[in-house]
Amino acid sequence: MEKKILMCPLFDPWYYEFYIKGLHDFYKDFTIEFSFEDRFLRFREFVNGPYRKEFFYYEIWVNGSVSKICIAANDKCDVNDTVYEMVDVYAKVNVDETTLQKYPKVLPVGPNFGINYFSLPAYLKLSWKLYRNAGIKNPYFRVFTHQSMKRCSFDVYANRKASRDNYLFYLNYPWKKHTTVTNLRKEIITILKDLDKEKVISFEGGFSRRRLGPFEGLENYSASKLYNHRSYLEHLKLSTVVINTPAVHDCLGWKLGEYFALGKAIITTPINRILPGNFMAGTHYLEIKDVHTELKEAISWLVSHKEQRMELEQNALAYFEKYLTPGKVISAIHATAFQKALVVA
Repeated sequence: MEKKILMCPLFDPWYYEFYIKGLHDFYKDFTIEFSFEDRFLRFREFVNGPYRKEFFYYEIWVNGSVSKICIAANDKCDVNDTVYEMVDVYAKVNVDETTLQKYPKVLPVGPNFGINYFSLPAYLKLSWKLYRNAGIKNPYFRVFTHQSMKRCSFDVYANRKASRDNYLFYLNYPWKKHTTVTNLRKEIITILKDLDKEKVISFEGGFSRRRLGPFEGLENYSASKLYNHRSYLEHLKLSTVVINTPAVHDCLGWKLGEYFALGKAIITTPINRILPGNFMAGTHYLEIKDVHTELKEAISWLVSHKEQRMELEQNALAYFEKYLTPGKVISAIHATAFQKALVVA
């Protein structure tokens, strides 16, 4: 029986190594390889355009039959019509009701996050093949080398730790072009500092610093030191609760995926994207409508109610392990693709 996965070699590693790991986790008895045929290389037309980060394309081959898959991990809910018509399943991180009604082949897969999966020799080999077979200089090589230094492997997330009882770690990035997001994060940091003064929590963090110091104008909101990704995760594992707000374009940010992977008690403003399964406020996270009026009370309540906090932690981790791991995402895509194939047959 011929069973193989053919992958497009043009992909942004920041966004898609997560799913390539999932392919290897799920298709253990398949041959998995990159293809340099023209139908894969046509995706280079998107590399330098507005959809540079949007696509990872692969094909599932079983006994001569093929299912064509696209995973879109970009921030917006838009769908590329050209790619949509090419594929059998258009798996997507950010999906709203309007998208789902208009595009029935869209499959919501929930938040992901960047991981370091490929070794440098493996990526050098891929880049060389891309150049030798198609004359294309890998447009993502600099992205990969940056990521390999910045992001941790998936195994680091699996090494979880028990939360402390009154410690809150919050580290975020200030977006110059998205002042609404940055201003909301400033308000959160102010609230956390107030709670620290009131001895409700011990707060650590703020806005990420650059090596040369804090961002201009944010000196009073910046973290007191630099954190690399591993250090960030180790501090996050100890945090009593974690705080989520929608990222740029109201998207599901990487932090939300990381919170689920670490099994944290999540406080979040409303999540306006569709996630897989029976995703529920009060079960998988504690929802607040307004940071200014509700965040302080929500943190204080969870700090003082350990049993309820631990239940949120357990439910968050269970949800991640059922729906959001790299292998489970690929499993859901596979099931959807072959269900569609049965209907067509």
